[in-house]
Amino acid sequence: MKKKDVRKTTQTPEYDSKREQNVIIEEIYTSVKKVAEQVTTMKEEILTEVRTEIGGVKSELEIVKMAVMENSRGIKGLKTDVAEIKIRQDRMEQKLDTALDNHEKRITHVEEKIGI
Repeated sequence: MKKKDVRKTTQTPEYDSKREQNVIIEEIYTSVKKVAEQVTTMKEEILTEVRTEIGGVKSELEIVKMAVMENSRGIKGLKTDVAEIKIRQDRMEQKLDTALDNHEKRITHVEEKIGI
């Protein structure tokens, strides 16, 4: 059986694997850091835009709420007006019915007098 060579190999100045690993790790770290910073920046931009849009929507919602309240008051007023018109219409119909009855009685009485 052959014995393994236990001597430590020395790195040559042209190639140092540990140094190369450290350089690669540093490059990866730098790249990951840039991506993380970009993600954070994009997140903040998106949040700012969303907050702006939400503010606009809230403002428009307040306008719609006011319009709905105004329309509700208008509808209540119209309902009251319609109820009053119905009451007046009923009174007018009663007066008209009474007048028609009176006219029919008078016409019948006149017809009886003249013999028609």
